[in-house]
Formats: sequence, C-alpha cells, structure tokens
Amino acid sequence: MRCFVAEFADDPRFVVLDWQHPGYWFDAAEHVAAEDSEWRVSVYPNGDYYIFLREDFSAGTFGHPLEPTLCVFGERLVNTLGRTLATWLPRKRVNGQPYDRDG
Repeated sequence: MRCFVAEFADDPRFVVLDWQHPGYWFDAAEHVAAEDSEWRVSVYPNGDYYIFLREDFSAGTFGHPLEPTLCVFGERLVNTLGRTLATWLPRKRVNGQPYDRDG
C-alpha cells in the first residue's frame, strides 16, 4: 500500500481486475484513510488471478495463483514495491526471463 500511495500520489487510482468478478476502481489513498481498510481483492493471489493496473497500463501487479507469483511491472513500482518484495520473496523472473541468482 505504501508503494501504491507514495509513487502515485498525483493519482492513486488503479483498475482492479479479478477474472471472476466485475472490475472496479481502487483509490489507494482513500483506502488508507478509511476506517475499515480491508482489501476486497488481495494483491497476492489466493486462488484467483488478480490484477492491479494503472489506467494507462504503465504500471501494476499481476498475481498468478497457480505458480504462485506476483509480477510487478512499470518502472515506478519495480523500483519501490519490486525492490521491497525482493528482500523477502524469491524472484522467479526478471524482465520476463528466468532469474539466475548467479549471474
């Protein structure tokens, strides 16, 4: 949430897509300010595909439930959320290629 709000303070809205339900707008700043800030859809997949996407497709996340993986894309999110997650989650791919820790 910190990365969504901090990096997109000018417009903290994301389109949220859950393949089995209607999509909706998610305003990260409003979500943080709300008393009940439970997520309708998790960023990390828990059985469904979840996508958080900027309206212009410039950044977002794609949660794949079968792998299970979370793809972070777009320079702003990769440099914040991606780096944060990489400190405690294993990397499977970087720029679409299998991640080779040794080089």
